[in-house]
Amino acid sequence: FIYNDEYKATLWKQWHGKVKNHPECYLKLCLLCPPHFFISDIFNIIPLFPIFMKCDIKESLDLLIFTIMSMTMNEDDSQDPQMSSALLSQLQFIIPILLEYLNYRKTEDAHIRLDVCKVISLMPLAVSLKELKTYKPVVVKALRVVLDDPKREVRQSAAQANMMWLKIH
Repeated sequence: FIYNDEYKATLWKQWHGKVKNHPECYLKLCLLCPPHFFISDIFNIIPLFPIFMKCDIKESLDLLIFTIMSMTMNEDDSQDPQMSSALLSQLQFIIPILLEYLNYRKTEDAHIRLDVCKVISLMPLAVSLKELKTYKPVVVKALRVVLDDPKREVRQSAAQANMMWLKIH
């Protein structure tokens, strides 16, 4: 048994349509398969992020980081308006979930707090600053708490995210 790209392609083709109603399985499939399969279905996947985040926060954060980075990796460094709009439509659900995981007293896993800070830091690159302005007060308030996190790496990532969000006018 060799788990290569050919097998992953077969896996995607066989199971993609069947697991859409099972978010925990669909999340795993998106993580297992080559990125171009995931990107080809990104408009159907973005609305599922709030559900994915309730199923498995670690893997959802990985997928969300990949999604945002994919959105910002255009040749001219511009935002894809359709993808940006799709993500924007989910922010009202995604941001509260993210902010829940920032507090080290509630989330013992520093890797989760670190990934949440990364997502928050990347958001201004993927969504228009004008649209993020609505969320600025709650995000900046939550990041202030993380600046006192016991883990240095988390504090540094929170400081980066904080700087990105403070630039939003």
